[in-house]
Amino acid sequence: MVRVLLINPPQKYFKQSIGFNVYFPIGLLDIAAMIKDICDVKMLDCLITDFKIKKTKNFILYGTPLEKIRTIIQNFSARANMNGRTLKLAIY
Repeated sequence: MVRVLLINPPQKYFKQSIGFNVYFPIGLLDIAAMIKDICDVKMLDCLITDFKIKKTKNFILYGTPLEKIRTIIQNFSARANMNGRTLKLAIY
């Protein structure tokens, strides 16, 4: 069976940003629902899993640390056929 890892990435906000917003990864959930019967689907929501806040001089990163994401992907990729991720889109 095909294995698929869907990733909702951490959120990066720069100093001029208004603030941090949480949203549900509807697109990834929709994909997971459509392929769940034909694939082994796993989802990594970086706004939930091992949530951390990393502040730097220019930005704040909310979510799973990048090293942890890399490890999860490497462990999954050893047995996976496909990886995917979501993107933030602004609608005006």
